[in-house]
Amino acid sequence: MARATPLLGHEGPFGPQLHMTPYNDVRFGLLGGSIVDANALLRSYIWHCIGIPIVASVLMIVHFWRVRKDGGISGPAPVMLEAEADKPRRGPIRSRRLTVFG
Repeated sequence: MARATPLLGHEGPFGPQLHMTPYNDVRFGLLGGSIVDANALLRSYIWHCIGIPIVASVLMIVHFWRVRKDGGISGPAPVMLEAEADKPRRGPIRSRRLTVFG
């Protein structure tokens, strides 16, 4: 099926324009050679043990930073006491949020 629809590599639509050959295409880069051998095993091991955790860690750091920057996760509705309900409000309620970076 992959041979019938080559989208990546030297047989793909942009293979000739990018001067790709069977020895310098995407498959060669992923396998570390033209055949599956020790280089391919080493590349997949390094990718799974180092590359994927680093990419996942960076995405989690960005996610946690954005959650903190945007004000955190939503919590329960604020509780108003009966004594506070009788008092007239003087102006808009302002959030007393601690900002570290401005």
